[in-house]
Amino acid sequence: MHGLKKVLFVFLFALTTPSFAADSPFFANESVQRRHPEAFVLQPEAQSFVRNLEDETRLLRDALVAAIAGDPTLREALKTWETLSFDEQLPHLRRIFDLEVRLMGITAPELIFDAQRIPGRAAYFDFDLKSPGAGKVILNPDVLAKMEKSAALALLIHETRHSAQLQLAFSPAWASSPAARSYRAAFTAQTTDIRSFCDFLTLANEFEAFQFGNYVLGRLSDWILDLTDMGTFASQYDATGKLKLDLNQLRDNGDPRSLLEKFNEAETEQCQLLGYCR
Repeated sequence: MHGLKKVLFVFLFALTTPSFAADSPFFANESVQRRHPEAFVLQPEAQSFVRNLEDETRLLRDALVAAIAGDPTLREALKTWETLSFDEQLPHLRRIFDLEVRLMGITAPELIFDAQRIPGRAAYFDFDLKSPGAGKVILNPDVLAKMEKSAALALLIHETRHSAQLQLAFSPAWASSPAARSYRAAFTAQTTDIRSFCDFLTLANEFEAFQFGNYVLGRLSDWILDLTDMGTFASQYDATGKLKLDLNQLRDNGDPRSLLEKFNEAETEQCQLLGYCR
């Protein structure tokens, strides 16, 4: 019965809002994404990036998992993470930041814990396209202290990953690679007015950073953690460690509709979970 209700909902929703409506506040919008087609993982111009992503990042993600799990202090901290205050988490967050930077082989971005720098926001990666550098990873202790205990760890890994993306995007040695092109386009598009949940989170840099962080936390928790607002389903993993929504499989499933259309249909469940859809 539950499955039938779900199928009927998707069908009725598609009938009442063709193509999921222009400028949707939740779903991906073709008109928005065509302005920067290489920036969005749902567009044809970014498919080389999407196809190669798993091979390019899995070893690095697994290495970070192994480094965290292999550190005795961090291993013990993770066992009681849910009981730690933000102040108690702080030295462990700094250690994980150092591990991630070292394993990614990047110049360390500035790590800032300051509520005044980003009032009302939990975390932010600050960058300047005119002088990219390594950027700044900013976390807001006041906001994070009120969130789920795993949020600070998830967002630290996510925002630090953005620094690696930015450095790759503007590296002369990698300038022509699919990843560098998509990241460069995504950081550029991110400075424009993107309001939809799925538009923002299918930017190549956001899509990959959430996938990266969710994978690491998933492995460390034996896939128990399920952070439903950390990226779209295409960046989240289920209880078996598989992507909830695999864009490569979705693109090649034989359905002639565009990847964006198929993605929007598949995202209806998350739309309901987060309260965007009734």
